[in-house]
Amino acid sequence: MDLPRKRLLLAVCVVTVIAIFGLWLIARRAPMITRLLPDGSTLTLKQVSYETPYRIRTGDRWQDYLGATLPTEWARKLGARFAVVGTETNATTVYLEWQNSPTSYNLRATAFDEHGCEFGLTSPYTVSVGGGRDAVVFEFQEFPRNAKTVGIRVFLQQPGSIWSKLTEFPVANPAWRSVPSWQGESLPITKSVDGVEFTLRSVRTGITSRTWPPTPPVSGEYRGAWFDFSFTEKGKPAADWQLVGIGGISDGCGNKLKCGSSSSSGNPGEVQIVVDGGLCDQATVWKVDAQFARSRDFPVEDLWTIQSVPVPAPGALTSMDVVTNRHGTELHFRGIHGAGSKAGRNLPGRPACAQVVFTNLSQTIQFQFVSAVDDRGRDVMGSSSSDDYDHYYALKLPADSRTVDFTFVITKRINVEYLVQPSRLSPAEVGKFRKRLGYGESFR
Repeated sequence: MDLPRKRLLLAVCVVTVIAIFGLWLIARRAPMITRLLPDGSTLTLKQVSYETPYRIRTGDRWQDYLGATLPTEWARKLGARFAVVGTETNATTVYLEWQNSPTSYNLRATAFDEHGCEFGLTSPYTVSVGGGRDAVVFEFQEFPRNAKTVGIRVFLQQPGSIWSKLTEFPVANPAWRSVPSWQGESLPITKSVDGVEFTLRSVRTGITSRTWPPTPPVSGEYRGAWFDFSFTEKGKPAADWQLVGIGGISDGCGNKLKCGSSSSSGNPGEVQIVVDGGLCDQATVWKVDAQFARSRDFPVEDLWTIQSVPVPAPGALTSMDVVTNRHGTELHFRGIHGAGSKAGRNLPGRPACAQVVFTNLSQTIQFQFVSAVDDRGRDVMGSSSSDDYDHYYALKLPADSRTVDFTFVITKRINVEYLVQPSRLSPAEVGKFRKRLGYGESFR
């Protein structure tokens, strides 16, 4: 047999072996669980992985089947159609296939543990894979890492933006690990920093996030946690301090929840705040990273004052570049934009606004707009908005204002950590809780 024919035969053998191996891998990815949904469609659990990128074919040609198992360069040369998933770090990927899915839909999913605790919420990546099937891929950054079996709960959005449970799947945890439990501290927990005592008085779950006053959990919505803090200095309420935010909630298993929008209420020297709380609250101690900063009576070295800035005509600009550097952050005051300018497009009514630019503001620094006073001593300070690195501060300028004096503050945040075991409220307890906070028991 001549050399060219030998090479051709060898190439055919290699391709055949690869094809057989690819088909074997595809067979190994056979559906694990299939759910028949009320509309007659089916949702099938295809694969669960952890930090393992893989390809999902997005066509039904033989090249697409073979390309799902070939090296990426070969698959692309073959013209295989596929999508790469599972690329998120420290995340579990769940791949579902929806046969005869609706033409339009919105999904969410959460992972839950044996206590019924839901871990965050995530939206899917979806792509058609041919034959009336959609690949639905969820990547979970938060999940019960110390449980051998994890529940996956899928929600479908209904008219009126209401979420209903579509189905559930039990899955083997691909990232299971046994983790020693943290030891929580008894509430209230007080941390003293520079003579100020920051006390975490209570942590309660069993509520919906991003809602004030507290309400019971709602299907398909973020689970929340309620925190009650107080600040004292020399035994008296420290009214000059504020809670800037919750930097994160984490557990000993490696989950870290970035807290979303919140609502708060409180008297001077105290604050009550609701944030995202989608972690286990039954058997896991939480590490709470809270951030505090002064709200008034600032040190002189933290204040930045810019005086007698001329007020421009509507649509015009008082252009300037006043620069300062505080706590390692460089800030530029760029002037005042007149009413109706493009700079104020994100502010209601497009008012006149001041512009400050900073590009390297650390998470340990608090920047605040303290005051804006015109040449007649009137307070003209309004709301604010951000556009990339540009920060705009609305001004409520009377027609006869000629100049404005500005004061900003750049001060350090104080980061305080607490180790705490939350307690969960039942729906009935939420009602009583609301009443104790000064609201009605009814939440409908």
